[in-house]
Amino acid sequence: MPYPGEHAARIKDPAGFDRFRRENDKFGTGIDVIWGITTDGTTEAQSIRFNADKFTPEEAKKWCADHDYEILEFEEAAPSNLIRLAKNSKPITVRNQDGDSAEILLYDVIGTDPWSGEGTSAKAFAETMNGFKSKKSVTIRMNCPGGYVHEGLAMYNTLINHPAKINVIIDGIVASMATVVAMAGDSVTMAKNGLFMIHNPWGFCMGDADAMRLEASIMEKMKESIIIGYQRKSTLSAQALSDAMDAETWLNADGAKAAGFVDEISGEMKIAASIDMEKFGYRKMPKALSEKSEEKPANSEDFKITLANYRRRLELAEAEWGVRAVAPSVSGGGSGA
Repeated sequence: MPYPGEHAARIKDPAGFDRFRRENDKFGTGIDVIWGITTDGTTEAQSIRFNADKFTPEEAKKWCADHDYEILEFEEAAPSNLIRLAKNSKPITVRNQDGDSAEILLYDVIGTDPWSGEGTSAKAFAETMNGFKSKKSVTIRMNCPGGYVHEGLAMYNTLINHPAKINVIIDGIVASMATVVAMAGDSVTMAKNGLFMIHNPWGFCMGDADAMRLEASIMEKMKESIIIGYQRKSTLSAQALSDAMDAETWLNADGAKAAGFVDEISGEMKIAASIDMEKFGYRKMPKALSEKSEEKPANSEDFKITLANYRRRLELAEAEWGVRAVAPSVSGGGSGA
C-alpha cells in the first residue's frame, strides 16, 4: 500500500531489524530516514522517505542513486485524491428537515477509516446535530456495522446532550459500537427483521509486554464505558451484559426488546445490501450476512482488510513509531467495537 504524501525507497529488508526510528529532514528538507535497529544495537538506514510535494518519483530515485543507495523496492506516494478521501468524512445524509423535526441516515461505519476515507466521523455528526438545536425531534435511522469506540462514544454523548427528542429507528443491522449509539435514543424502534449484536471492543498493540498489558487495561475500560451506555436502556445487569459481550451475542428484534435495548418493534424493512459485513471478522455472524450478494459490486473486495494489507499497515506503523509489530493470524480493526 502506498504511503500518503511521500515516496518510499526501501534499501534494506525490514525483517532484518528488531525496531525502527524515524528521523525527519535527515538529508535535507523533505527527506526523512527510517533507521532500522538490530538486536545488538547496530543502526542502518532501512528506508528513505521523500515528501511528494517536493520530489517527483524520478527525482527521489535519482537522489538515491547519487548518494549510493541501492533501492530494493520503490513505492510512489498515494494519489492526491486518495489523500483527500482519507482526510474527509463523507457528507451525512439528512432528510425531512422542514418544520420541527429532521432525519439523519447513519448507514455507514462509525468513524472515518484513515486509509479509505469510508465512514462517518463523530465531528461531522456533531456538527450536523448542532444545526438541529431548534428542532423538537430528530430521528436517527440506522443500518450500521460498528466502528471506532471513541468515535461512537462521542456520537452517543452528542445525542444524549441534545435538546431535541431523539428517536432511533433500526432499519437493518446495528452491530458492535453502533448498538451503543442506538442507546442514546429517547425511543428506539427496531425492524422486525433487524439484527442487534454486542461484543467486546477490539484493538491491536505494538510493543513490549508492558505496552500490551496497558492496551488490555484500556480495552477493559472501554468495555466498562460501553456497558454504561447499554444500561441507559437495558434491563440486564452489568454482569449479564459483560457475559453477553464476551460471547458475541446476536439478537433479533424480539430478543433486543426483551433485554430492554429497544422499546418497539416495527414491520419488516426492505433495504439494499450496502455493507460488506465479512470484513469486520465477527465470530458468530449469521450465515445469511456472510453470503455474497449478487448485487454487490465486483470491486467490493477492494475495501476488505486482508491479512496481507494488515501486515503492510503494521510495517508502516513500525517505521513511524519505532516498534516491532507482529501481525496476527486473522485480520482485525484498531480500537473498534
